[in-house]
Amino acid sequence: MNIDNTIKALATRIRQKQLLVFMAIYECRNISAAAEQIALTQSTLSKSLTEMEDALQMKLFVRLPRGVTPTPEGDVFYRHCKLLKNQYKQAAEELVRLSSPDAGHLVIACGHVWDSLMARTIAEFKSRFPATTVRMHFVADVDAINGLLKAEYDLIFGRLFDEGKHPPLIQETVFFDPNCLLVHHDHPASTTEKLELTELLDFIWLVPLPNALMRRKFDQMFFDLDLPLPTNVIECSSMLTARSLLKEVQGLICIPPMAAFKQEVEQGVFKVLSTAGPNTRIPVGFTTRSDVIASEAVGKFQQILRTIARQDGL
Repeated sequence: MNIDNTIKALATRIRQKQLLVFMAIYECRNISAAAEQIALTQSTLSKSLTEMEDALQMKLFVRLPRGVTPTPEGDVFYRHCKLLKNQYKQAAEELVRLSSPDAGHLVIACGHVWDSLMARTIAEFKSRFPATTVRMHFVADVDAINGLLKAEYDLIFGRLFDEGKHPPLIQETVFFDPNCLLVHHDHPASTTEKLELTELLDFIWLVPLPNALMRRKFDQMFFDLDLPLPTNVIECSSMLTARSLLKEVQGLICIPPMAAFKQEVEQGVFKVLSTAGPNTRIPVGFTTRSDVIASEAVGKFQQILRTIARQDGL
């Protein structure tokens, strides 16, 4: 099927209700469960799905004994259906905003490391726009990117990745994030003025999850110095858990201390180690979609965060 016929099928032969049926099946991975979710019969859903596949001349799902699984075409179609749904939602919010200027929703994905900065930004945003509902998702880098591509989030705030891998996305650097090695003040390494990274390899390391951007940066730090990776590691995505582990297991963590552990560093609970390792500075900022019109709330939120970051000297 050529592109002109596909466009014609999408524009004239597939109805909005069928798109909702498709999305329910995709999310439930089961026609019976999808039928129950949207209060239609299984036969109606099956017929609707068949009509869509006939119109597009491609299979959207593979039928299995106990459900369905999407084809690559189904994955792509779902992503665009989510975008359409998000655009309808945005249109409705902008229409409502005509009578209530600050009404609407703002959905943000963020890494845990910047939860303090985000909390102050949200507090300021809500003080100005109380009718706008803010929804926060603290997720891993890869999950945040995938969610933004599916229009589940309005924007991502966190460390920026290789933009070339995701051409639909726009990135804006707000500041640079210097990493360092952090330990509890009782850690054996805390009393040494200058350490080589090789002297720390045998300690317990708290590291990000494998799919996180900072895990790749962590590994790269050792590769650049031609050193083996630490083998005694604890993979952890929770800053609350990391705080406890730094003390309980005498661990080390590579992290920007002023972002996640500012108060504890200032109080002397945690100490920044002086090492001969490379000085890693990672860009931190916003990621949004280039093919989606950002809502007014997104722009307002970004401006407030930029201001607070400048005030903090970041």
